[in-house]
Amino acid sequence: MRSCTLWIWLGLVLIIQGCAHATPQIAALQQQQSTDLKQRYYQAKTTAPDGTVLTFTVYQPNLTTTQTAPLIVHTHGFGLARMKHPNLSLYGFLLPTGQLAKTAWQNGYWVISYDQRGHGDSQGKIRLTDPEKEAQDVIHI
Repeated sequence: MRSCTLWIWLGLVLIIQGCAHATPQIAALQQQQSTDLKQRYYQAKTTAPDGTVLTFTVYQPNLTTTQTAPLIVHTHGFGLARMKHPNLSLYGFLLPTGQLAKTAWQNGYWVISYDQRGHGDSQGKIRLTDPEKEAQDVIHI
């Protein structure tokens, strides 16, 4: 039970940390653009410090040039993959966490849905409860 509580707290800290790092970047992007942002989603990838390619989908909400929006980081359960398309993926169509992420996006939130290392389109070896790698991946994304 104590271990479970620790993982819950770690997860919350990672989500909050991700929001803190993402807000200035999103605000900077919005200031550079002279037109409103239209709701869309697109595929992206990044390379972690250890060379592992991590893939994710960015869900961009409708925003005017003066608006900002919070960020939700969404991922999947063991053996599954990210919400790659809002209506054609298991998460976007059927599973509750994906439906919540999709609803948040439709209501003005940024959502990043990512494949954990070794899952979906991300490279690397699957790591089970390895905060050193998993936490760094979330921070990097």
